[in-house]
Amino acid sequence: MYTVLRNRNYFLLWIGGLISSLGDWVLMGALPFYVYARTGSPLATGLTFAASVLPWIILSSVAGVFVDRWDLKRTMIIADLSRAALMLLLLLVTVVPALFWLVYLISFAEACITQFFNPASVTLLPRVVDKDLLQEANALGSFSGSLSRLAGPLLGGVLLALMGPASTMIADGISYVCSAVMIMLVIVPPSFAKRTYEQTQPGSITAYWRDWLEGLGTVKEHSTLRTLFLVIAVAALADGVINALFVIFPAAVLHLGSTQYGEMLTALGVGSLIGSFLVGLFAQKIPPVRVIWGGLFGKGLTYLLVFNSRSFLLVLLIFILSGTPAIGWQISAQTLIQITAEERLRGRVFGAYGAILSLFLLLGTGLGSVLAVSLQIVPVLDIGCGLLLVAGIVALFVSRKKEGNKSRSEV
Repeated sequence: MYTVLRNRNYFLLWIGGLISSLGDWVLMGALPFYVYARTGSPLATGLTFAASVLPWIILSSVAGVFVDRWDLKRTMIIADLSRAALMLLLLLVTVVPALFWLVYLISFAEACITQFFNPASVTLLPRVVDKDLLQEANALGSFSGSLSRLAGPLLGGVLLALMGPASTMIADGISYVCSAVMIMLVIVPPSFAKRTYEQTQPGSITAYWRDWLEGLGTVKEHSTLRTLFLVIAVAALADGVINALFVIFPAAVLHLGSTQYGEMLTALGVGSLIGSFLVGLFAQKIPPVRVIWGGLFGKGLTYLLVFNSRSFLLVLLIFILSGTPAIGWQISAQTLIQITAEERLRGRVFGAYGAILSLFLLLGTGLGSVLAVSLQIVPVLDIGCGLLLVAGIVALFVSRKKEGNKSRSEV
């Protein structure tokens, strides 16, 4: 797993991503609490999340068109520096109470910029990392993300309590600057496909529209991508159903308090860390497609055990064990897209990936909430687990079909 860290360019990207992710979670761990403390309104607090999620649905796919046209390294640097500037602007909220509305505007703007950074980042990775090391590279990226998710909110809470909200905003701003510096030091090999595309495509609105349709058409026409997006949509729908009731489950079913809920989240975080490490460790031995269907089956079955268990200790243990399949299928899905998508189309394909993921996650959340009105909590959670198993079946079917076709071609 650590072979890829000897790659100088990847190491710089990984360190920058770790610092930036940590800064993000520092702010995300503190900002909602700060908003609630200022307003006393759950609705106002929820709006901060809505402002951050909406760009993933409305902008992610469109942003991929621009990412495919722009220089990837420059795009990432400008995005990081722009988000750092937004953090400085957010400081005004702590000084001028009348400008509190800036919280929502900046949360929205930051998420919009992220829609350009993310596809540029995952599109750049195959340019600096060998194909056979991509699974390891993605696993290490997931590991740093899981680590940040565990440590960031805790650090954000400490900074908020000791130094006030401004300290968390400054910390996030500094993390973006550090990330930009790391990216500046990366040496990106030239891409003939990228240069050819930029030289042959005019920069008109019609051209951008055609490019966007071409990206969607690629997903539709390529059998692997088409099936993978179907699997992703069903899995995201399942996650949405589960997420809608996940907060309620410990209190309504297990009769536990907020402390135990926090311990459940910690168990999930620990599981993700372990899972990221294990996926990277065995990346050379297990094809990504097998990790996808195995991960979906594993997550569906372990979550099914959790939601039908009444032992809190068993719930914590299973959540830790669920980390490997839960994070494994996501890592492998990203790797498979990187390998399968044509280089000049990767930005658009990953943009569509983000849009589909966010849209079906939102739909699943709504579906779970609606079903909970007429059904009990556990049956609805079981439905979510069932959808994960359905996604796994689809992935397994395609995997077996491809392996059969490969065997026949070799004969």
